[in-house]
Amino acid sequence: MPFKGNQLTITHQHNSIHSWTLLDPRPEIILFGYEEGVAEAAEQYGVRHVPGIGVNELGNLSMRSIFREADKAASNDWIAYIDTDVILINDFMPTVKYLINKYPNFSSCAGRWDADIQSPVDFSSSTWEKSVLDRVFKQHNKGSDYCIYRRGFYHSMPDFSIGRGHWDGWRMGYPKTVGVPLINTQGAISAVHQKHGHRWSGQPGTQRNVALLAGVPSAWVADADIFVTKKDVKK
Repeated sequence: MPFKGNQLTITHQHNSIHSWTLLDPRPEIILFGYEEGVAEAAEQYGVRHVPGIGVNELGNLSMRSIFREADKAASNDWIAYIDTDVILINDFMPTVKYLINKYPNFSSCAGRWDADIQSPVDFSSSTWEKSVLDRVFKQHNKGSDYCIYRRGFYHSMPDFSIGRGHWDGWRMGYPKTVGVPLINTQGAISAVHQKHGHRWSGQPGTQRNVALLAGVPSAWVADADIFVTKKDVKK
Protein backbone atom coordinates (compact mmCIF):
# COMPACT_ATOMS: atom_id res chain seq x y z
CA MET A 1 0.00 0.00 0.00
CA PRO A 2 1.26 3.53 -0.70
CA PHE A 3 2.18 5.81 2.18
CA LYS A 4 -0.34 8.44 1.14
CA GLY A 5 -4.08 9.08 1.24
CA ASN A 6 -5.77 7.19 4.07
CA GLN A 7 -4.03 8.33 7.25
CA LEU A 8 -5.14 5.26 9.21
CA THR A 9 -3.54 2.99 6.62
CA ILE A 10 -0.30 4.97 6.84
CA THR A 11 -0.35 4.77 10.65
CA HIS A 12 -0.92 1.01 10.55
CA GLN A 13 1.97 0.49 8.16
CA HIS A 14 4.37 2.52 10.28
CA ASN A 15 3.24 0.64 13.39
CA SER A 16 3.83 -2.69 11.70
CA ILE A 17 7.24 -2.00 10.19
CA HIS A 18 8.51 -0.35 13.37
CA SER A 19 7.49 -3.42 15.39
CA TRP A 20 9.41 -5.72 13.03
CA THR A 21 12.61 -3.73 13.54
CA LEU A 22 12.39 -4.40 17.29
CA LEU A 23 12.35 -8.20 16.95
CA ASP A 24 15.24 -9.98 18.64
CA PRO A 25 17.24 -11.18 16.87
CA ARG A 26 16.38 -8.63 14.23
CA PRO A 27 15.57 -10.35 10.93
CA GLU A 28 16.38 -9.12 7.48
CA ILE A 29 13.39 -6.94 6.53
CA ILE A 30 12.50 -6.25 2.90
CA LEU A 31 9.69 -3.96 1.75
CA PHE A 32 8.28 -4.72 -1.69
CA GLY A 33 6.50 -2.25 -3.94
CA TYR A 34 6.96 0.86 -6.05
CA GLU A 35 4.06 2.83 -4.56
CA GLU A 36 4.60 6.34 -3.25
CA GLY A 37 6.45 6.47 0.06
CA VAL A 38 7.63 2.86 0.23
CA ALA A 39 11.26 3.73 -0.55
CA GLU A 40 11.19 6.54 2.00
CA ALA A 41 9.76 4.21 4.66
CA ALA A 42 12.49 1.66 3.96
CA GLU A 43 15.12 4.36 4.41
CA GLN A 44 13.47 5.63 7.59
CA TYR A 45 13.57 2.21 9.24
CA GLY A 46 16.86 1.07 7.78
CA VAL A 47 15.42 -1.88 5.88
CA ARG A 48 15.82 -3.11 2.32
CA HIS A 49 13.52 -2.08 -0.52
CA VAL A 50 12.68 -4.02 -3.69
CA PRO A 51 10.53 -1.87 -6.01
CA GLY A 52 10.35 -4.23 -8.99
CA ILE A 53 7.03 -6.06 -8.58
CA GLY A 54 5.19 -7.48 -11.58
CA VAL A 55 1.56 -6.84 -12.47
CA ASN A 56 -0.99 -9.10 -14.13
CA GLU A 57 -3.21 -8.34 -17.12
CA LEU A 58 -5.58 -6.33 -14.91
CA GLY A 59 -2.74 -4.08 -13.82
CA ASN A 60 -2.93 -5.41 -10.26
CA LEU A 61 0.21 -6.20 -8.31
CA SER A 62 1.02 -9.89 -8.55
CA MET A 63 1.31 -12.06 -5.43
CA ARG A 64 3.35 -14.57 -7.43
CA SER A 65 5.80 -11.85 -8.38
CA ILE A 66 6.23 -10.80 -4.73
CA PHE A 67 7.01 -14.35 -3.62
CA ARG A 68 9.43 -14.93 -6.50
CA GLU A 69 11.20 -11.63 -5.90
CA ALA A 70 11.48 -12.52 -2.21
CA ASP A 71 13.13 -15.81 -3.16
CA LYS A 72 15.74 -13.87 -5.13
CA ALA A 73 16.26 -11.03 -2.67
CA ALA A 74 16.34 -12.83 0.68
CA SER A 75 19.70 -13.62 2.25
CA ASN A 76 18.27 -16.53 4.22
CA ASP A 77 16.77 -19.93 3.39
CA TRP A 78 13.66 -19.25 5.47
CA ILE A 79 11.28 -16.41 4.62
CA ALA A 80 8.32 -14.86 6.42
CA TYR A 81 5.66 -13.13 4.34
CA ILE A 82 3.83 -10.56 6.48
CA ASP A 83 1.14 -8.04 5.55
CA THR A 84 2.06 -4.48 6.45
CA ASP A 85 -0.88 -4.05 8.80
CA VAL A 86 0.37 -6.77 11.18
CA ILE A 87 2.28 -5.92 14.37
CA LEU A 88 4.71 -8.55 15.67
CA ILE A 89 5.95 -8.86 19.24
CA ASN A 90 8.77 -10.76 20.93
CA ASP A 91 7.20 -14.22 20.62
CA PHE A 92 7.77 -14.27 16.86
CA MET A 93 11.49 -15.00 16.51
CA PRO A 94 11.63 -17.73 19.22
CA THR A 95 8.77 -19.51 17.45
CA VAL A 96 10.51 -19.25 14.07
CA LYS A 97 13.67 -20.72 15.61
CA TYR A 98 11.65 -23.54 17.19
CA LEU A 99 9.98 -24.42 13.88
CA ILE A 100 13.19 -24.38 11.86
CA ASN A 101 15.01 -26.55 14.40
CA LYS A 102 12.18 -29.10 14.65
CA TYR A 103 10.86 -29.42 11.09
CA PRO A 104 13.01 -29.83 7.95
CA ASN A 105 10.28 -28.33 5.80
CA PHE A 106 6.94 -26.71 6.56
CA SER A 107 4.63 -23.80 5.87
CA SER A 108 3.06 -21.92 8.76
CA CYS A 109 -0.31 -20.26 9.13
CA ALA A 110 -2.29 -18.52 11.84
CA GLY A 111 -5.62 -16.84 12.27
CA ARG A 112 -5.76 -13.09 12.81
CA TRP A 113 -5.62 -11.35 16.17
CA ASP A 114 -7.74 -8.28 15.39
CA ALA A 115 -7.05 -5.14 17.42
CA ASP A 116 -8.64 -1.70 17.29
CA ILE A 117 -5.58 0.53 16.89
CA GLN A 118 -6.27 4.01 15.58
CA SER A 119 -3.05 5.86 16.45
CA PRO A 120 0.73 5.43 16.42
CA VAL A 121 2.02 2.90 18.95
CA ASP A 122 4.38 4.38 21.55
CA PHE A 123 7.33 2.07 20.97
CA SER A 124 9.43 4.02 23.48
CA SER A 125 7.26 2.63 26.29
CA SER A 126 8.43 -0.55 28.01
CA THR A 127 4.81 -1.73 27.97
CA TRP A 128 4.03 -1.15 24.29
CA GLU A 129 3.52 -4.87 23.62
CA LYS A 130 0.98 -5.15 26.43
CA SER A 131 -0.83 -2.03 25.22
CA VAL A 132 -1.16 -3.60 21.76
CA LEU A 133 -2.36 -6.96 23.08
CA ASP A 134 -4.85 -5.24 25.38
CA ARG A 135 -6.60 -3.90 22.28
CA VAL A 136 -7.17 -7.32 20.72
CA PHE A 137 -10.92 -7.92 20.53
CA LYS A 138 -11.23 -10.98 18.31
CA GLN A 139 -9.28 -13.94 16.96
CA HIS A 140 -10.16 -15.39 13.57
CA ASN A 141 -9.60 -18.99 12.52
CA LYS A 142 -9.73 -18.77 8.75
CA GLY A 143 -7.55 -16.39 6.72
CA SER A 144 -3.92 -15.83 7.58
CA ASP A 145 -1.94 -12.60 7.24
CA TYR A 146 1.52 -14.13 7.49
CA CYS A 147 3.38 -17.32 6.76
CA ILE A 148 6.86 -18.79 7.26
CA TYR A 149 8.25 -21.06 4.56
CA ARG A 150 11.42 -22.30 2.91
CA ARG A 151 12.76 -20.22 0.01
CA GLY A 152 11.33 -21.38 -3.31
CA PHE A 153 8.45 -23.34 -1.80
CA TYR A 154 5.76 -21.15 -3.39
CA HIS A 155 7.41 -20.69 -6.78
CA SER A 156 4.44 -22.31 -8.57
CA MET A 157 1.84 -19.97 -7.04
CA PRO A 158 -0.89 -18.88 -9.52
CA ASP A 159 -0.82 -15.24 -10.56
CA PHE A 160 -3.16 -13.90 -7.87
CA SER A 161 -3.90 -10.18 -7.55
CA ILE A 162 -2.66 -8.73 -4.29
CA GLY A 163 -5.29 -7.66 -1.78
CA ARG A 164 -8.25 -9.27 -3.56
CA GLY A 165 -8.63 -12.17 -1.16
CA HIS A 166 -8.88 -15.95 -1.61
CA TRP A 167 -5.21 -16.50 -2.41
CA ASP A 168 -4.39 -17.54 1.17
CA GLY A 169 -6.70 -20.54 0.76
CA TRP A 170 -4.39 -21.75 -1.99
CA ARG A 171 -1.28 -20.95 0.06
CA MET A 172 -2.51 -23.14 2.92
CA GLY A 173 -3.84 -25.87 0.64
CA TYR A 174 -0.71 -26.23 -1.46
CA PRO A 175 1.49 -27.80 1.29
CA LYS A 176 -1.01 -30.64 1.62
CA THR A 177 -0.72 -31.45 -2.09
CA VAL A 178 3.07 -31.87 -1.84
CA GLY A 179 3.26 -33.62 1.53
CA VAL A 180 4.63 -30.71 3.55
CA PRO A 181 3.10 -30.08 7.00
CA LEU A 182 0.96 -27.00 7.46
CA ILE A 183 1.67 -25.68 10.96
CA ASN A 184 -0.76 -23.47 12.85
CA THR A 185 1.20 -21.04 15.05
CA GLN A 186 -1.71 -18.97 16.36
CA GLY A 187 -1.17 -20.37 19.85
CA ALA A 188 2.49 -19.32 19.84
CA ILE A 189 2.69 -16.09 17.84
CA SER A 190 0.66 -13.00 18.75
CA ALA A 191 0.50 -11.44 15.29
CA VAL A 192 -1.81 -8.45 15.75
CA HIS A 193 -3.84 -7.33 12.75
CA GLN A 194 -4.87 -3.68 12.97
CA LYS A 195 -8.56 -3.28 12.23
CA HIS A 196 -9.53 -1.56 8.97
CA GLY A 197 -12.31 -1.63 6.41
CA HIS A 198 -12.42 -3.93 3.39
CA ARG A 199 -10.25 -1.90 1.05
CA TRP A 200 -10.49 -4.16 -1.98
CA SER A 201 -13.78 -6.02 -1.55
CA GLY A 202 -15.47 -6.32 -4.93
CA GLN A 203 -12.63 -4.62 -6.78
CA PRO A 204 -11.38 -5.89 -10.17
CA GLY A 205 -9.35 -9.02 -9.60
CA THR A 206 -11.48 -10.56 -6.85
CA GLN A 207 -13.37 -12.89 -9.18
CA ARG A 208 -10.17 -13.58 -11.07
CA ASN A 209 -8.58 -14.82 -7.84
CA VAL A 210 -11.60 -17.04 -7.24
CA ALA A 211 -11.29 -18.46 -10.77
CA LEU A 212 -7.61 -19.28 -10.20
CA LEU A 213 -8.68 -21.51 -7.30
CA ALA A 214 -10.86 -23.71 -9.54
CA GLY A 215 -9.82 -27.33 -9.14
CA VAL A 216 -7.09 -26.46 -6.63
CA PRO A 217 -7.37 -27.82 -3.06
CA SER A 218 -7.79 -25.01 -0.55
CA ALA A 219 -7.26 -25.11 3.19
CA TRP A 220 -7.56 -22.80 6.18
CA VAL A 221 -5.79 -22.46 9.49
CA ALA A 222 -8.18 -24.92 11.15
CA ASP A 223 -7.03 -27.55 8.62
CA ALA A 224 -3.40 -27.43 9.80
CA ASP A 225 -1.56 -30.70 10.38
CA ILE A 226 0.27 -29.44 13.48
CA PHE A 227 -0.72 -26.88 16.11
CA VAL A 228 2.10 -25.17 18.02
CA THR A 229 1.61 -23.37 21.33
CA LYS A 230 3.73 -21.10 23.51
CA LYS A 231 4.27 -24.09 25.79
CA ASP A 232 5.81 -26.07 22.92
CA VAL A 233 8.21 -23.24 22.16
CA LYS A 234 9.25 -22.83 25.81
CA LYS A 235 10.20 -26.51 25.98
